[in-house]
Amino acid sequence: MANGLTPIFCIGEVLEEREANKQNEVVAAQLASVFSLSAEDFSKIILAYEPVWAIGTGKTATPAQAQEIHAFIRSAVAESMARKSLKTALSSTVVAASLPMQRNCLQILM
Repeated sequence: MANGLTPIFCIGEVLEEREANKQNEVVAAQLASVFSLSAEDFSKIILAYEPVWAIGTGKTATPAQAQEIHAFIRSAVAESMARKSLKTALSSTVVAASLPMQRNCLQILM
């Protein structure tokens, strides 16, 4: 950040964690490391959710799964960062790394 780079902080769970319904717990633990940043520094990062189980497998999260985890991430950001800066909490950038595939892109974006 000191050199003008924008960090992309990738978060996501492996298949076993998803199947055990532990994705929120895993993502919360991953997010904890960036919640210690100042509001100013946090506002400079991009949070990118990528389910590890989807990398190179051809599998994708369903639109419902994508919406559920993004809602959880936004909620966790709001809860943790609002104490430092409500503006930062509300304007944080959360992206779906490679979730959208041609066949489900419109469903995920809706």
